[in-house]
Amino acid sequence: MKMVYALVSKAIGDAYASKVELIMVKEATLFYVASRWNSSHSLLLECDFSNVVGWIKKPNNVPWKLRPFIMQTLKLLNNVLRWDIRHILRFANEAADSLAKEGCFKLRVYYG
Repeated sequence: MKMVYALVSKAIGDAYASKVELIMVKEATLFYVASRWNSSHSLLLECDFSNVVGWIKKPNNVPWKLRPFIMQTLKLLNNVLRWDIRHILRFANEAADSLAKEGCFKLRVYYG
């Protein structure tokens, strides 16, 4: 099966870690839904914040102030045929985190 790997980073501004991760999961999902790969490839979201992974899988557990981000993301994911989200270790996500901290917007797409 062919794979498409996209590394997404974006400057969010001042926010706490869980909100930043939720926004980035939503942004990555939005990019995927708008792409041509939505009809031919599965979406695998990787997140280094285990709470966010749990909240996407069980949205009833999300704190109220973060609920709008979860609901928007789940609405986008309803347009994806096959998707999954998994937790990755923080060091595996260093590239995206460091770019975001520098205030960069980057989208790198790799084909395999």
